[in-house]
Formats: sequence, C-alpha cells, structure tokens
Amino acid sequence: MAAHPARLERFADSSLDAAIDRIIDEAGVGDDGEAEMPWGENGGPPADQEDSWGEVSMWWVDRLSSADASLNDRMAWIWHNWFTTADEAYDGEKLTTDQLTLLYRHGLGDLRTLIHGVITSGAMLRYLDAAGSRAYNPNENLARELMELYTIGPQNYTEDDVRAGARALAGWEVDDEVARVWFDDSAAFVAPLIFLGAQDEWDTAKVVEVLVDHPSTAHRIAARIWRDLVGSELTPDQATQMGDRWREDGLQILPFVESVLRSDEFSDSMHQRYCTGLEWLIGARAIVDPDGNEESFDPWQLENLGQRPFAPPSPAGWPDGQYWTRPGSLLPRLQMVQNLDTPMVTDRIWTTSDILRTAGLPEADPVGPLIDAVLRNSGIDLPDRQRLAWRVALTCPTFQRH
Repeated sequence: MAAHPARLERFADSSLDAAIDRIIDEAGVGDDGEAEMPWGENGGPPADQEDSWGEVSMWWVDRLSSADASLNDRMAWIWHNWFTTADEAYDGEKLTTDQLTLLYRHGLGDLRTLIHGVITSGAMLRYLDAAGSRAYNPNENLARELMELYTIGPQNYTEDDVRAGARALAGWEVDDEVARVWFDDSAAFVAPLIFLGAQDEWDTAKVVEVLVDHPSTAHRIAARIWRDLVGSELTPDQATQMGDRWREDGLQILPFVESVLRSDEFSDSMHQRYCTGLEWLIGARAIVDPDGNEESFDPWQLENLGQRPFAPPSPAGWPDGQYWTRPGSLLPRLQMVQNLDTPMVTDRIWTTSDILRTAGLPEADPVGPLIDAVLRNSGIDLPDRQRLAWRVALTCPTFQRH
C-alpha cells in the first residue's frame, strides 16, 4: 500500500532505523498506554446523529489516504479488521465514532485494556446482540465471537464455556441516541459459574482477564499483526515463540509493533501479500489523487471494492490473500482507473522510471516495458498517454500486492 507523497518526502533523507524512531515518537503513546488523538481537538470523525450513516467510514478513508496517516491509523485499521463491527447494527454514527476513537486511543497501548474496551463498546454490544442480554436467557453471540475470533481460538473452548461466558457477560445496556453504555446489575448473573475449567463468580472483567492471559491469544494476535505489517505468514512455532515473548513483556502493543518494524523480515518485505480493496484504494489515491479531488476515487467506491469500513461481511472481518485476486475484486479496480484524470497524472511529464518509482514498483518490474511502450506511442496525445500509463501501473499485478 503506497504512502502519500508528502509523507514520503518527510522521510526521504532518513535511514530505516531513524524513520522507525520518528514513527514511534509520532504515535504519541503516554506512560499510561493511551495515545493522543492524531487529528487534534477539532479534526476528528463526525459524530452527528442525524442523516450521517456511513460518514465516519468516508472520513476514515480520507484520513488513511492523507499525508497525516501514521502508525496510529494503520493499527486502528488492523484492530477494526480483527474486532470488526457494522454500522448497520445501530442507529446514528456516534457509536461508530466512539469505537473508532477507542481503537486510536488504545490501539498501541495495553492489550487487556483494548479488548475490554472493545467488547464493552456500544458498537460491539449492538453488533453482536449483547446489548440487553439477560443472565436468565443470555444471548451467546458475544461470548462465542470473543473466544473464537478475538482471543483464544475455536480449539480452546467448549459449548459449555460459551453458555457460561454468555451469562458472565450479560447485563450491558446501550442507548444509541446518546451513545451511552452502562451495566445493569439486575440483569447480571451472580452465582458461581464454571468457565474454562475454573469455578468463580465470573463477570466481564474476569472473563477478559483469563482470555487475554491464555497463551493462544497472544500467539494468534501476534501472527495477525505480523501478517498485516510484514506480509508473510508465521509458522505455528514462530507464532508461539513471538506470542510467548510478548506475554513476558506484558502484552504492551507499541513495543511489540516496534520489534516487528525493526525485524529483518520487515526491512526486506515488499509486495508480500495481495492488497485488499481498501489498501488498493488508499495506495492509488495517495499517489495519483493526493488532494482527494478525483470523483472516480471517491471513498464510497469501497462499496464496489468490497471493503467499506464498518460494513464487514461477517464478525470475522474481511478475507485475505487470493480472495482479492478474483475477478469480482479486480474488475472494480479496472473500472475505477478508466476515468482517471487528475493533475498529478496530467500536469507533469512522466517517464517510465518516474511512474515505477512513484507507484512503489521495482525498476525491473515486468510492467515497465508496457508503460514505456504506452508513453512512446506518438499516435496518442500526451495527456492520454499519461493517463493510460498510470492505468497500467495501478492495475498491474505488482501494484495489487502490499
């Protein structure tokens, strides 16, 4: 996924280590593990309840495509794809705004705090039908997904654990209109339960604590962060070793992410995995539409690309890998670049080397001769040649990989 040219310019003279130092410092994580909001006091996501469905998604895509995008933004997206929710599950956008803010505030802090905050957020409680759940007849969705998707994995719990977990998590209430979340003691289960083989008077905090402390949680999440940042897959043994070291270090997210960024594998990584719809759009916009004026690259195109934030296909988030190379994923990308016409493309003279470098493609990429042939075709007007050359670059196989 390409970065905004203005952001690349800021790091142009930095070594990789120096750039990582600056990126970590820019994250603004305090001693309490909370990060400052990177957009300041007045530039955050919209929170209007009236007629604003989807606006937070669109604001976020603009943010991710901008020169201001940072490690905080990348991690917020990673966490949204892990702890995904859908804005169609509730009224208004305030719950979406609150959860997105939570991902930014705690996405580089303490894993326990992040998971507890996410599963008790109004957006998650609504999405997984846990708002209004009563201990005498609890909804099991949140307990099941918390274990299967977000923490220990499906091989480490039983249906009895799902039922016990549902009782322990019961009692949360949500008011969509004002985005208020509270706990109703009268709806809670107060007797002892057996959960994951232990008998106790379980509640939300205890459930989160035991699930986060389970070794499989760190193994699974470490492997996911590695895949998203480096692009390659860890072997089970590598995931175990990495997760165990993370647990020994207290499950603080920023130091773990920094260790990934400073790894040899990260410095050697390029075009390791296929871009998702959102990653492709952000990369293309950052390069050829840095001012965000191209209508054909409007963020709402993510509906066609199959990855609008806060509109996942399931609680498991979006698929990876080969899914994004099927015709249904690639055709919308081809259709979008057909109308490409931005000042970045037409207001300067491009060479093949310039296009390859700006698009983050290797100088020896197989698409180079095709771009060169397009730019040398005197039978086409120069602006049309440049538009066509950029269409080729943005849809070539290498640009489809992160």
